[in-house]
Amino acid sequence: MRTYQLPLTYIISVICALVFRKKRSFKADSRLALLGEHPPIVVKGKKHIPKKGSYLVLMNHYSRPGFIPYWSAFAIASQLNLESRWVMTNAWTSPNRYWNFIKKRLTRVLFTAVCRVYDFIPMPPMPPNPKESMERALAVRDLLQVARRAKSLAIGMAPEGRDFPGAVLGQPPPGMGRLLMQLSTFIKQVIPVGVYEENEVLYIHFGQPLFLSNTNLTNKQELDEMVSYEVMSAIAKLLPVHLRGSYR
Repeated sequence: MRTYQLPLTYIISVICALVFRKKRSFKADSRLALLGEHPPIVVKGKKHIPKKGSYLVLMNHYSRPGFIPYWSAFAIASQLNLESRWVMTNAWTSPNRYWNFIKKRLTRVLFTAVCRVYDFIPMPPMPPNPKESMERALAVRDLLQVARRAKSLAIGMAPEGRDFPGAVLGQPPPGMGRLLMQLSTFIKQVIPVGVYEENEVLYIHFGQPLFLSNTNLTNKQELDEMVSYEVMSAIAKLLPVHLRGSYR
């Protein structure tokens, strides 16, 4: 598979922003980043991108060796007609206990700084760690506040929150459906996006706007599962069959 490389101008610009604690536009920087080396990008369903108002952008967490999901965010953000803010993990983890200690702390410093540059919302990594429950709750609060105040903004996230073997669509963590339902009280339009590669081409497939179902369900678990399934099924329709997992 072809590799993806950021241009030196982008790297230098972001380093300067990190050092001098400056803000940058992710919309502009996504286009700058895509000036680097990468496979061709084909955009499908661009007509479904709203021309005005705020909306949620929900993509699959596509990844493979040599492809990190931030390329998905770059490709999507470069097509949007307004600024976007993304929910981003605040650290990478490792199954190796000793390497995890180093990796998690180093990436936390870097990712927190990147979030500050772009006004992203940092979120503790998946799977959920009970020790980080308070930190996760505060991140969710911040995300809801951003949604509540949004006037002309795209908020992007991957509901799965982590990699799954073979880049197959996986199940979101418990609580994601309820979170999306809460966000939809402030931002009505949800744009599902399928990200995948075929024949060394990166595809970004925008789907029709989704309006999450109003429901009278009082059982929180049932509501959570229903909304998660509704969203992931919409994303699955935008992916090749072999990447849809259990969502058919």
